[in-house]
Amino acid sequence: RRHTRLQGDWSSDVCSSDLIDRPKEGFVLPLAHWLGTTLREFTRDALAPSRLARHGLFDPACVVGWIEKMERNPADYRTANRVYALLMFQLWHEEYMDPQARRTEER
Repeated sequence: RRHTRLQGDWSSDVCSSDLIDRPKEGFVLPLAHWLGTTLREFTRDALAPSRLARHGLFDPACVVGWIEKMERNPADYRTANRVYALLMFQLWHEEYMDPQARRTEER
């Protein structure tokens, strides 16, 4: 309790009361922005149809469609979350389930 009180005393000097006294809010990462700009080439390369075809778990046309939809509409966080989840799975799969393919590709 004392920590919260001290934090409240300090923050009242720095922030307005409407910022401090409001309810908690969630924070959404700007995944669509990152995956569609800074990480665009990396995302498209990692989720390329040829790489997805190695394990055959996902429909490459569907994945490409999700990537294109995300790039057209960066506010669509649901599609961005799908693309991000697929990206993480693909990278994990290549690292731990198919490391030979990854080494071959790096050459």
